[in-house]
Amino acid sequence: MKKFLPSIDSKLRGDHQQMTLAACRALPEKHRKIIRRHAGLLIRYFCELPDCNWSLTGTPGGWEMSCRQTFDTRRFLEASKYLDCNPVTGRGQRRGHDTEGSLRAVPILLKKSLEAMREGRLQDALAYAGSGCHHLQDAATFPEQQSLHRREMGKVAAIDLGNYRPKKLFASGKEIPAVSRELLKKRIPEKLKTLIPALRQAVFEGDKTGRIALQNQSDLCGAEVTADILYTLLEFYRETREGAVSSVHENFETLDEEKLPPGWFTDRDDSAVYEGYSCIEGCYPRGLDLRPDKGYQLRLSSTGKSELRFRQAITRAFMPEAGKTYSLRANIYIKDTSGENGLRLRFYDAMLEEIRTLELPVENVGPHGKWVCPEHTFRPGKQVDFITLELYSRNNRGIILLDSYHLCPGKLPEIEKKPPLRLSLAPGKGCYIRDLSEFSAQNEPVTGIRDNTPSQLFRKNILILDGKSFVEIPFHPLHAPLQAAKTLVLTCFLRLEDNAGGTLAIQAESLHGMFKGWKLSIGNGRLIATVGNGTTSGYEFTSGKIELPCRKKMKIEFRLSPENQIRFVVDGKPEVHTVQAFPRSYSNSGFYIGSDRGVCDFLNGRIENFMISDQ
Repeated sequence: MKKFLPSIDSKLRGDHQQMTLAACRALPEKHRKIIRRHAGLLIRYFCELPDCNWSLTGTPGGWEMSCRQTFDTRRFLEASKYLDCNPVTGRGQRRGHDTEGSLRAVPILLKKSLEAMREGRLQDALAYAGSGCHHLQDAATFPEQQSLHRREMGKVAAIDLGNYRPKKLFASGKEIPAVSRELLKKRIPEKLKTLIPALRQAVFEGDKTGRIALQNQSDLCGAEVTADILYTLLEFYRETREGAVSSVHENFETLDEEKLPPGWFTDRDDSAVYEGYSCIEGCYPRGLDLRPDKGYQLRLSSTGKSELRFRQAITRAFMPEAGKTYSLRANIYIKDTSGENGLRLRFYDAMLEEIRTLELPVENVGPHGKWVCPEHTFRPGKQVDFITLELYSRNNRGIILLDSYHLCPGKLPEIEKKPPLRLSLAPGKGCYIRDLSEFSAQNEPVTGIRDNTPSQLFRKNILILDGKSFVEIPFHPLHAPLQAAKTLVLTCFLRLEDNAGGTLAIQAESLHGMFKGWKLSIGNGRLIATVGNGTTSGYEFTSGKIELPCRKKMKIEFRLSPENQIRFVVDGKPEVHTVQAFPRSYSNSGFYIGSDRGVCDFLNGRIENFMISDQ
């Protein structure tokens, strides 16, 4: 019964994941075979996409589960690709998960899934289907009480539909709106109508056990609906593409970044901390950086300065051709040889179960600042369906940059022996900037996200601000290198094309427009350092503010001491101001260059030698 599905029950922490897994297992074997290479993505990732698309600063609701939200914009870009809404850039319209919002969202998502099924684009079809099923699982269980759907994450029970046989719900796209209304307004609410009073009473009385038991019954209904939807859509795929297994390119050289979600999913030793993180446990771990370029090569880095310990980081996966010999060659720049670092290949079967690993250590291969080019030839094996490439660090030390690599069947092509270290931009729609070579102090990805097309935002080692883009350097609750006991130092050389407005940097806890922390901003010909206490932007109580005349060229040094004393130096002329202390929390914080979260006033100019450190 489970032949073509991954055995990941114990690792699933979310209701949506459990319902989708149960639905997949209820499918006939021939349908499970079709989705076998995408089952892990569907169960762990695609059914969670609508929850990835909340606002940048957090997820509302949540009950007992933690609602921390990391500043990883890659997830928003990926979710926005399928949901037509990006809360960061403000493009598109986000549809709620209640009945009314789902009445608008579900028909659109199911129609797009049907179209992709008919065209043989299985991964896209499952992404749209998973998103549509997410809305149905939310809104078709307890209508207008979607927040009750989120129960304590540790109590998520495995769902078993037993001998349930999915039904075909529609025969053409024209029937989808009517079927959606039926599912959302008639079928499921009637089934659960008698449970709603008991659920309300359990919530009112704080009866956690009773509420979870009732919710489990609701989730069974959500799993049945999901099984029906998947069965119906896969019927269209099976009818048009009989015998096809996967729409992902088999040839690694043509594997497009947009075809494969960056990072896939990962398992980590500290994944329990991610409860509430849209159930994508440890996705895009800190210390690793994805930088694809137009040659479909991968750029990533591991700085080793984080206290975060990671076990596994799937950064790129491809499907090998059976019986062929593969060759790997990489360009690696050794910045610090103190760590036990290297490249690791992981080999998986069709169930996403790891078969074996192959490690290529690069520690102690040369002095600081040396290029190395390891090569290796191997045969994947008969049972291998996926191969992933990753960086690893056993002692969480050392700094290496994987500038480029080739992994392909047969002989290797020639690659540049000593490519220049430069900031890199991912091409095409949904692109984002990734580079840690100049930002290793905070060990976080750098993100250009405005309009999703920050063309020429970086040129050599100079940050180009075009008046339309900004850069985000996020923090994460597990990693706060700028500790409260140290002085935070920000230095840069700023050249402005105009001084109309914009934010140079910000460290703040910001939610729904409220600002708490410090920031440097430019406006009305003034360079301003401000401290806010958590009130609405524009009306914040400022316990300290420094203003200086703004010039076209300025060498800036900003120091924030543990006592919250601000030392602001412009062109060697210091201004000192002591401000009222506020909690230096980094659990929901980030640096922004060019604008405050990209909502208004973008800088236009150049920033050179931008560095953040602590002393």
